Amino acid sequence: MSAKLIVLGLDGATYTLLQPWMEAGQLPHLRKIVDTGVSGMLTSSIPPVTSPAWPCFMTGKNPGKHGVTWFRGKRRHSYEEIRLDSTSIDSKTLWEILSEDGRKVAVLNVPVTYPIRPVNGVMISGFLMPPGKRDFVHPPELLDELEERFGPYQEDLKTPLFTLVNQTPAAIEMLLQEARELLDYKFSVAEYIMEKDEFDFFMLHILEPDRIQHWLWNLLDSTHPHYQREIAERYYGMILEYYRALDSRIGTIVAKAGPEATIIIMSDHGFGPCHKGIDLNAWLLHEGYLKIKDDPVSQIKFFTWKMGWNPGAFIGFSKRLLKMKSIQELLRKARARGGGARSPLRTNRGLASLFLSMRDIDWTRSRAYSLSATGQIWVNVAGREPQGIVRPREEYQRLRDEIIEKLKGLSPRTQVKRSMRECLPRKKYIEESIWRTVPILSFCRRRTNTS
Repeated sequence: MSAKLIVLGLDGATYTLLQPWMEAGQLPHLRKIVDTGVSGMLTSSIPPVTSPAWPCFMTGKNPGKHGVTWFRGKRRHSYEEIRLDSTSIDSKTLWEILSEDGRKVAVLNVPVTYPIRPVNGVMISGFLMPPGKRDFVHPPELLDELEERFGPYQEDLKTPLFTLVNQTPAAIEMLLQEARELLDYKFSVAEYIMEKDEFDFFMLHILEPDRIQHWLWNLLDSTHPHYQREIAERYYGMILEYYRALDSRIGTIVAKAGPEATIIIMSDHGFGPCHKGIDLNAWLLHEGYLKIKDDPVSQIKFFTWKMGWNPGAFIGFSKRLLKMKSIQELLRKARARGGGARSPLRTNRGLASLFLSMRDIDWTRSRAYSLSATGQIWVNVAGREPQGIVRPREEYQRLRDEIIEKLKGLSPRTQVKRSMRECLPRKKYIEESIWRTVPILSFCRRRTNTS
């Protein structure tokens, strides 16, 4: 390495949005990098989501080898979900290898880097860090220095994510305002650290494009079934202004890096519309792999679930509730007091006593289950799970292959008809969704050789 390497990670960045904006002259700095370097779509990880994708970049290995396959994993010998973190990564990272080679690194806000693993330089943890921690900066004294200069360090949004499901004006404005504040804060910190010292490798991760697109994609896509023209016209300019500000701050970093530096701008996955999703536990229940307890409380919840009482129905009710001006004012006050955003997982656990949930599963009769209801299916293996009933090896392999074959035959149209006939809940297990991950974006500016 004879020159600096600068990596800017834009979470969820996609050509679907950036390409037309670049062509229209709205993102001149990104356009210049594309025009003077190499760029294109790459294939993301499997699954193509934030938590396993960034460790793929860090380690050069796929999720099966580095150990992070989802946002959460399963505690050994239990049915409990646990947060995955840097201790789950079973490989050396790029910056650890560089540090061992005597290179100086700065790694800022990259997901799945908490708790900090020692590096030769600066490390600030990012997304998936537990809230309320103060040990997310290396060296530790740097945190006080940064907060004295820039104010309290904020890594993620405080906007209550639950409110964004309903896309009230107050929630949208809170999201966009906070995304802009985080953008300015993170880039200001990055520029300050870059000016303090010389680094061989420097990386900054920006999470907020992913956040904006997850929650507001239907306002950017006029063909989306949930497109709302009035709201889209009201906020499209504000969304574009965020990306224009992002482009401007990227231009500043590139200029500070100098003409000798190699610049890589990349994302972990792309973005696009998805009109249907699947609740795997509902499917497993339908296919007989999952069983509900026979006790009265669980059976009542099972009955009301089949009648349509589920978190989706609750969200529909809250949508009407959150339109009330008094409720919107309470949300603004909560944000002003610094109330943190609740993740969907924590919200689901909080509602578990009201709705059919993992607590109502009869493990003594269930052969397979999904902890988060999306993404992964676990077999209830004897000797591994506390109440496992599937024998290892031959029985496990037969059941695994059977489930795989059935999943290959899934079709939204046929499954919805089946679920109606079989009296599954009105929401079915084919659910509406507003996002999908697609191939990732990668920009690279070639190093300028002036010799």
